[in-house]
Amino acid sequence: MINDLNIYRRISDLLYKDMLGLADGEEKRELDSLLVTYKLKGLDREKIIARLQEQEVFDGKEAYREFRALEQPGGRNRRLIWWTSIAASVVVLVVAGWWFGWEPKPKGGNVQIMAETIQPGQSRAVVTLADGQQIVLEQANRKIKECDGTVLHSDSGALVYTANAEKTVTEAMYNTVSIPRGGEYRLELADGTKVWLNAMTELRFPVNFTGDIREVHLKGEAYFQVKRDEKHPFMVHTSMGVV
Repeated sequence: MINDLNIYRRISDLLYKDMLGLADGEEKRELDSLLVTYKLKGLDREKIIARLQEQEVFDGKEAYREFRALEQPGGRNRRLIWWTSIAASVVVLVVAGWWFGWEPKPKGGNVQIMAETIQPGQSRAVVTLADGQQIVLEQANRKIKECDGTVLHSDSGALVYTANAEKTVTEAMYNTVSIPRGGEYRLELADGTKVWLNAMTELRFPVNFTGDIREVHLKGEAYFQVKRDEKHPFMVHTSMGVV
């Protein structure tokens, strides 16, 4: 066990840089030495991160900002692939099939899908309902009712799906959220999975998950913090295959 919080933070910082491919030789050696000293060497990366998160020193938001910096002109654009299971969730980044870790602390939510904008993107998206109706989501307060009784409430850049608790869902109904150029959106699926959608991205997902497998379809770039459920695997369909 590590008693010095500064050591946790240093390992976390080095781990960020190593995952992003930004760590130099000296930093890699320092990270390796720390992992050996504190008996973390040989553990799966997911277990190391889980321990860091127990001390609340592994900040997924910082990793997200680092990644976005790599996408800017002059940044080091890398294809990052990382799948990790953390606490009660699985966190990934999918960029047309690429993966990167995201923030660890999932919230509950059994019957809701919630989306809210994140800066610097604009508070705007388009949702296509199961019946084909398309609705532009802006700041206006409005309620929409799906054909299965699910109520969609949009207000202040947030979209909330509230399922009909009195009705048993036997067949999946799909919605699609599309993000325009310059926009970003955050979505929370019915199972508690969180998704951050970047500009020019489209996500097709069930209003409520049914069956043994949770499946969504992605075009573009999105971060997923997947609610862990070993009995119901989570699959993302992309143009590069299923991940």
